[in-house]
Amino acid sequence: MNDHQSFYEPLDDNELRDHLRLSLPPTNSRLGWQLDEQQILGAIDILGIELPVRIRFMTTKHGDSLGTHYSRKDWHRVTIAQNIIKPGRASEVLWHELVHCMQAERFAKRTGKSINQFHKEEYKMLDGDWGSSYQDNLLEIEANKIAYQKNINYRLCKEV
Repeated sequence: MNDHQSFYEPLDDNELRDHLRLSLPPTNSRLGWQLDEQQILGAIDILGIELPVRIRFMTTKHGDSLGTHYSRKDWHRVTIAQNIIKPGRASEVLWHELVHCMQAERFAKRTGKSINQFHKEEYKMLDGDWGSSYQDNLLEIEANKIAYQKNINYRLCKEV
């Protein structure tokens, strides 16, 4: 046995499962708050998200998007602003984007298609009138409602 082997314990099944389900940035946000891994895993369970979620920080300006969800073939990519929002608002934004993960998987189960077809085939179909498509999109309304309700008592980001 070499020196390195004595320092490492094998992952148990739950640790391995959690690691495969969720990937987080290796650092705190630029404002110093952090993502709460256990709370986020709980949110993933609450929303019934089955595919892996990869969360990354983005740097943004006031007026830009605070979060994004991208559906890949078999995983979700979520980005969240790290430099202009405090942990309470960041938590609500993260809930919102996780709801989009749930919506993409719901679409895939209903249609038999990959989640990467969600935005093109369902999200765009539910846009509101021209000029107000984002705020009137039924999926955005659902995401905002769930995010607001869940974030009251279940925070995904915390002060360090």
